[in-house]
Amino acid sequence: MEEEIVGIIETVKTIILNWALKLEEDGILGQGMTFSSKEQEKATSSPASHVTNFYGPVGQSQIQHATL
Repeated sequence: MEEEIVGIIETVKTIILNWALKLEEDGILGQGMTFSSKEQEKATSSPASHVTNFYGPVGQSQIQHATL
């Protein structure tokens, strides 16, 4: 069970890192904890990510991450 939790945490960390790198690539950097008006406009105009919520046990599941 602990290994599965560690795997989930690592997957989430990777997704967040990839998202942050994509924001940086798109010029959305932010300074401190704020974003400029231009950065906010860019972020809201970019395509939204698809979010899938899982309910119940997902052990032995396959998850596919689509790229744009």
